[in-house]
Parts: sequence; C-alpha cells; structure tokens
Amino acid sequence: ENFEYFIDALIAHPDCDFATMRELGEAYDDKGRVLRREDMNSIFLQTYEKFFPVTVPDSFSLADIALACRDFLLGKDEHICGEVYGFLDEPYTLKEMVRVTKEEIIEGAKFFKDGEFLPTKITIGDKVIGPGDWLRAAIIMVNGAKQVTLVPRTWQIDLDQFPRIRDLNSKGTWIHSDEFEDKYLSNRTRLQTWTVRLPKGTPRTIYPAYDVKRYENIEEEYKNRI
Repeated sequence: ENFEYFIDALIAHPDCDFATMRELGEAYDDKGRVLRREDMNSIFLQTYEKFFPVTVPDSFSLADIALACRDFLLGKDEHICGEVYGFLDEPYTLKEMVRVTKEEIIEGAKFFKDGEFLPTKITIGDKVIGPGDWLRAAIIMVNGAKQVTLVPRTWQIDLDQFPRIRDLNSKGTWIHSDEFEDKYLSNRTRLQTWTVRLPKGTPRTIYPAYDVKRYENIEEEYKNRI
C-alpha cells in the first residue's frame, strides 16, 4: 500500500515523468561520442598519468578506449562509442616484465568484441597478458610505438575517487536479510569499473590536473617502456 501510494504521488507530481528503458536509451544516445585516432595522444598522456576514465576531449570509459584502440589497430580512423560491458571474472595481470610487438597487440585485438563482456585473459602466441596490459600497450602503439616492455600493474582503475564502489559491502545492508552472504555481489560491481564514465571536463581528482607541457616529451621517454 505504501509503494502504491508512492507511485501515485509520482504520477501526480508535475515535475515527474515516467519513461521506458527504450526511451531512456534514446535520450542518452551514445552516437554523439566519437573517438578519433588524433585523440589518442591526449588520451595516452592522461591514462599514463592515471589509469582512469578520461574526460578530455570527451567522456570515455576504459572500455570505450579499449574498443577504440582495437579499431585503430585494425585500420579504422574513428570509433563510435556504444554499449560497453565490464568483466565477468577478475582479469589476469602480468607477474613479470614481458616485451610485446605491435603485431602481437594487433593479434590480441580480436579478443575485444562489441556488445560482449571484456576478455579477462589474452593469449598472443606463447604469451599471456591481461586486458590492462594489452590496453596500456595498445594506446602507445596507436601513437606509433612498434614494441613495448610491459611491467606488472593493476588492472583496476583508482577507486579512491569512487569510495562507495571501493568500500561496497552488500552484506547486512537494508535490502538484504541477516542471512545474506555477500560472496560475489560487491566484487562483481567492482568488476564493472571499466564501464565508468565521468561527465565531460570532470577533474580527475586524485592527482594534479592534466598538464600538456609537463608531458610534452613523454612519447619519446616511454615509447619503448610503460
């Protein structure tokens, strides 16, 4: 009865509109967000400073960037952003340094597919790397590098900017009974962080603001090592 009263109140409220999921999808159409090859230098600089969604020149998640890198490595000049998905399981990450070539990273591009969950492990020849490893190499190779030495790094974005996701623990919250065991729900939420987007121009608050001059020589310094 309380819920029905609540819905009736919303319907009657002059500032409240109801919409279907399809209508919401049309209202927030992603076709206006396009990643172009010439954007990748700026994106490389931002993701090197902080492995995190970017907000310049527009709002792009790491999944957007990964799919764009795939397209650029396969010869396209732009990527139209669409629906993206996170991981189903914890992604693999390197345990030691591995040197990869552009040809190997192009081979790994086939693991990234539109409308599907992101790969958790990428096999290229006799090498196995993680999606975060692949993305770091792909970004710099789109910008001209031919080979890169990858070092072990986390696949996860910096969750200090999202403390509610970082500290999420669904056990004992109001929606669950005392018997509920949070064996995977909260972690499953954290597996979707590559789909996180911030409004265009949002400051990336953990580190100093992106500074082009500070990184004007970064391509030369790090073209063979990231």
